[in-house]
Parts: sequence; structure tokens; C-alpha cells
Amino acid sequence: MSKITVTMRGREKARVSAEANGSCPNQLKYTIFKQSRHLEAKQVTESAAESHEHSYHCPFEFELPTNLPCACAGTCELPPSIHADTPKARVGISYSIAARVQRRVFHRITRTSTARREIQLTSSPCITALPASAIASLPAEKLRRDSGIGIQDSTLALRGGCLPLYSPALQMEVILPQAPVLTRGRGTPVRLVMHTPAEMLRGSGLYIRSVSMQLKMCVSVRMRNTWHHIIQSRRGCIIGGVVPIRAEHFELELGDWGRFIVVQPDCKPTFTSCLLNVTYSLEVAGGISKGVDGQIQYVNTSLDVLVMDPPPLYEEMASGETGS
Repeated sequence: MSKITVTMRGREKARVSAEANGSCPNQLKYTIFKQSRHLEAKQVTESAAESHEHSYHCPFEFELPTNLPCACAGTCELPPSIHADTPKARVGISYSIAARVQRRVFHRITRTSTARREIQLTSSPCITALPASAIASLPAEKLRRDSGIGIQDSTLALRGGCLPLYSPALQMEVILPQAPVLTRGRGTPVRLVMHTPAEMLRGSGLYIRSVSMQLKMCVSVRMRNTWHHIIQSRRGCIIGGVVPIRAEHFELELGDWGRFIVVQPDCKPTFTSCLLNVTYSLEVAGGISKGVDGQIQYVNTSLDVLVMDPPPLYEEMASGETGS
């Protein structure tokens, strides 16, 4: 008789280099959960080609744990399947089902065969109250380095007890829908608005020279009570040109680039737990110049976002099952 054992398990493997850790390399191998079943053949079918060959059917089922076996005050869900790798750190979460069959071939001699299959586990983040916009400023002082901008210099010496002189600044505002959720494979509208004081619009014009957007993914893993971070960037789009800023509140028309799409397969949904965190931010950089030939100065802002999988596709009902 054959001995059949089926095992389902979840594993975490992480490694941090000595340079990133500041000491000896840290390695972590952790079994999230493990379940085993000993099976018996329920049905035997004789092969039509060879009378001495048989097929054994051994049905089995497992119940996937709903949360981590941790000591947190709350409940932590199972982390999703993920693999993140950089020269300084590596982390992987994997789930699998393995079947092991041990057969007796002659007297006490046995032969063991093993088959293994990976299971992809995903997660659905909880929608939290995150800001849907972010603003960054570019002081007029930086744009004044090439040519005068027609306003009083804020670097003049101040009298004792006086408030600092007013120094205008251009503001770049990035606006996403509320809540700021990016759905993989689907475009999310992004708005870009420039807020410019009137005194900065006088004289030589201000121009938007470039806009770049990228998604930054941060995978944080806990090892020996210390959090280690793996940061990876995924390029979204880069736009170049010469667009004059003609109004105090000027919204840039992004055209086809006005919808940010997450297409990278390794961008897993946002996830938080006491074991692993997967977080994202949308990084936006705008290039501004004083005049067409002026030096380009950059204004950068970041907006925390949630990444989610699209909802499941439901098969259309057969025409014979649908009503008129």
C-alpha cells in the first residue's frame, strides 16, 4: 500500500545584507502555518492501455487560516504572496500544497515521489481616510537666480523685532479621487494644478517644462523586532514641453497621461500587519522655468495611495438562461 501525505503551508523568507543591517547579515525563515493530511485512495481505475496500471484518486480539502497566529491586540490577516528583491534585501511570502507518495517497490525498499504547486494569495486593503491631494512649494527665490522676477529681494537684512519679508512661492497641487485608490490595470484620474501669486506672473513668464509621475512601493518586513524596508519605484509617465502659466490657478491638461495606470504584476495590493507591510505613494515632480531658456527648477510632492486588485470578472449568463 502507498502512503500519501498532503501538506499545505505558508512560508516567509527574508534576508538583509550586512551593509543594510549595520551588522551581520540577518536571515529569517518563518512558517506562517502548516497543515497536513494523510490520505487513502478512494477510487481505483484500471488503465485501458495497460491492465497492470491503475489511477488512484485521493480527494482532500484544507481550510485556509483567516489570520496570523500573532500576539497582536487586533487581528492580522495572512500576508499576500509577494517577492521583492534588491541588492541589499530580499523578502518572499509563498504558499504551496505538496503531495508526497511513498510506495513499496520490493520487500522493504520504498520509492518516494513528491509534487508541489504554488498558490497565489492576494489581499483586499481596508479603505482608510487618506488625503486625496498634496501640495509642494517652489520659492520665487530659486527662480530668481537666473533673472529678476520683479519683486523685492527677501534676503535683505531685517530690522530687529520685524517679521520676515513676504516671499512668494509657486505651489503645485496633485489631486486624486477620494479615496486615493489605484486599481491595478485601470486608470485613475490625476489632476495637476499650479497656484501662482500674481507678482510671480508679472514680467517674464513662467513655464511648465516637464511632469513626471512614478509609483513608489515600500515592502517592510519585521526581523528580530526591527523593521527593514525594501523600496522600489515603478515609472508611470514623463511629459516634456513648454507650457506657459497664464493664470493664478492653472490646471495642466495632461491628456492621455491624466489617468495613472498600475500595470506591473509585482505591485501587490496594499497590506498591513505585524509581520509585513506593503505601502505605496505617488511621486510627482514638476519642472518650472523662468522664461523659455531659463534654468529648470523642480518641485516634488508625494501622496500616499492604496493599491487594489480589480473586482472579479463574472461570467455572462448563457443566452438560454437570461430573460427577455
